[in-house]
Amino acid sequence: MKDTRIRIGIIGLLLAVLVYACYSGGGHSAAMVAGKLLPDVVDYNFHVKPILSDRCFACHGPDEAKRGADLRLDTQEGLFGKVTGGGYAVVPGKPNKSKILDRIHSTDPDLVMPPPEAKLTISDYEIALIERWIDQGAEWKQHWSFIPPQKAEFPAVQQVSWVKNEIDPFVLAKIEREGFTPNNEAEKEALIRRVTFDLTGLPPTLEEIDAFLEDDSAGAYERLVDRLLADHHYGERMAADWLVVSRYGDTHGYEADSERRSWPWRDWVIEAFNQNMPYDQFITEQLAGDLLPNPTREQLIATSFNRNHLMNSENGIIDEEFRVEYVSDRTNTAGKALLGLTMECAKCHDHKYDPITQKEYFSLYAFFNNVAEDGQIRYATNAAPILHLTTPQEDKVLTELEVAGEKQLAEIGSYIQSLESNTDWAAKVDKSAIDLEKDLMVHVTFDKVIETRDGKYFPNEADPTRNIFIENDEILVDGPIGKAMEYDGVNGTIIKDAKSSFESFESFSHAVWMNFPEPFPDARIFGTEDGTFDKVPGLYVYVEEDKIGLLLCNTWDYNFIQLRTKESI
Repeated sequence: MKDTRIRIGIIGLLLAVLVYACYSGGGHSAAMVAGKLLPDVVDYNFHVKPILSDRCFACHGPDEAKRGADLRLDTQEGLFGKVTGGGYAVVPGKPNKSKILDRIHSTDPDLVMPPPEAKLTISDYEIALIERWIDQGAEWKQHWSFIPPQKAEFPAVQQVSWVKNEIDPFVLAKIEREGFTPNNEAEKEALIRRVTFDLTGLPPTLEEIDAFLEDDSAGAYERLVDRLLADHHYGERMAADWLVVSRYGDTHGYEADSERRSWPWRDWVIEAFNQNMPYDQFITEQLAGDLLPNPTREQLIATSFNRNHLMNSENGIIDEEFRVEYVSDRTNTAGKALLGLTMECAKCHDHKYDPITQKEYFSLYAFFNNVAEDGQIRYATNAAPILHLTTPQEDKVLTELEVAGEKQLAEIGSYIQSLESNTDWAAKVDKSAIDLEKDLMVHVTFDKVIETRDGKYFPNEADPTRNIFIENDEILVDGPIGKAMEYDGVNGTIIKDAKSSFESFESFSHAVWMNFPEPFPDARIFGTEDGTFDKVPGLYVYVEEDKIGLLLCNTWDYNFIQLRTKESI
């Protein structure tokens, strides 16, 4: 058996020598293998690494638990390092001394790679690629996205007359390498349909087709392309792919999935493509447009790229948990959109299949972790920061209103000071001038309960079409006039269908008679929306820690007024 293996090994070595003679050496640049033309220069990233990744990395890659023979082929050190038993996996410029080829060419089932039980094979063409790469010096390259782009040399082609522009040599070289020949030029109807779809995402109109068919002059196709590049739809077509990688959406994605009004950023992207904005500027303004000197409104809009992630407005979430999720999303998106890498795995451990360590992941994470924000966004609104896209005329009006508002605030401040200096002001108020019935919207007596399939209600004496919803079970007791509602910290009253928010220029008042037995730490007295008393727009009266509180809310913790008595009730 041992002699048989020796003879097989000698035969395999002879075959390998014959293969080296056919496929290696600079004089065989036009070699054909299995009907396919080998490239003049074999590139590690585009030709060799895909073969190794698909056939070798499972046992000789980043997974230490599954690694065989302590051999790594996914790193530069492992690929060019010593192997068990002596020698090197790859010796640049010397295919006949590279152990990786010995194992690939072996006919011994105990030695050949990939092993038979893996049910993987490497074709003759792929073997020839690896051999030519080694023969040409075995230049190793890091991940393609880390390599600065450089202007490539035109590849040599056989059908030189077919080449019409700078792109054609690259296309033709690949066609010839695969053993094919170019098709004849398509009919003009097909040409205009293809290029219009490619550049605008839309079919050509009948008028556009007719005009192109009638144009028999030189450069007709080039003029067609120029027209399509100048079309507004070109920016829309190009923006579509970027919107996908930027995770753009019209809603927030979690829970209630509220509307997200970030379409101005979408329009900014479209316009950037239509203006042929340089790529570095395109990325800089989206990542940090607000940090540029004297940023324009458009540069501020561009930074919405960072806010396209899912956002949660659910009341029960842990704020910091989701803030961290937002930062992770930005980190992952930067990896995909800018580096061509999937980075999610490196959040928990060094990445197996991309060259990213956990330390590198959180180094990039730290860049996005400098934004002061909350994990819970404002209910049913855009998340702050919010940019008001006003017209120049509206800006003028707002400036005038701001000046007038500052003047009124000064007057109010003076009036408050005069009241504070006069302690008997309340006695001088003319109570007879107060009309409690004027423009009354809601009046609740608590004397009657209406039960429907939708729940229980108190009638609204001011407007029979509106009722006051009882949250949880009602507890009715004797009040100063008729019945009163007793609050136990769980129940409450909600005004259904009533006006739930007031503009800053509107006057309104609210009166309630309350009696507080001891102890009385917390209660949900009154609100203008269902559910929570602190997150949605409206007016709320409550007791918290023995103190009376009032909340007038447009957007919670962004645009609201909240008051609470200093002393316990």
